[in-house]
Amino acid sequence: MEFDANNSPFIRLPAPNENIIITPSRYSDGDAVIELLSDPRVYMNLAGPPYPYRQEEWDSWFPILEKASKDTLKEWREVEKSRREGGHGRQWVTGAHGAPVTAIREVDPVTGEQKFIGSIDATRKNWLFYGATDENKRKQEANDALEAGDPKIQWDLGCKSQTIPFFECDNERVSYTCDSLSCPFPSSSWDYERRNEYACA
Repeated sequence: MEFDANNSPFIRLPAPNENIIITPSRYSDGDAVIELLSDPRVYMNLAGPPYPYRQEEWDSWFPILEKASKDTLKEWREVEKSRREGGHGRQWVTGAHGAPVTAIREVDPVTGEQKFIGSIDATRKNWLFYGATDENKRKQEANDALEAGDPKIQWDLGCKSQTIPFFECDNERVSYTCDSLSCPFPSSSWDYERRNEYACA
């Protein structure tokens, strides 16, 4: 991970895609995010973000992205400091925070202008998403206990997830966190009037 002149982190893809970088989200990404999430080729394959996706959705979602990035970057800095001082470090990419950089940008090689083209997130696999069984709890604890860099770590890779509101299923309150790769709900626009039917199916 590198840092720009403003001390903001970024990851640059290797050649021949070195004009692509991944950075923290920025509030100014809002217009591009809204445009992308209004494209049927995009929203028909997502379950978490609402449709239509409006400015108010972005205004409520961006602070969550910003906090996650700052929290994870702080964690990363602490680990790097510990390693420089001879410590063993600890895991820094957590299920709660994800990665410190999530916004994919194309950099103009002449002007240096950065264009937001999408987002991606990597988090340790959330086994409890598939049910809070004893086996899944065991898998979750084992995966979370592995130190950063261990090749045995299992990951979830996808767009940043959003939590669907609470539902009532057999008098039990539940919620789901969905991303573009795994979600129990239909991939079309979210129908809040039928949310219990979807959640309890």
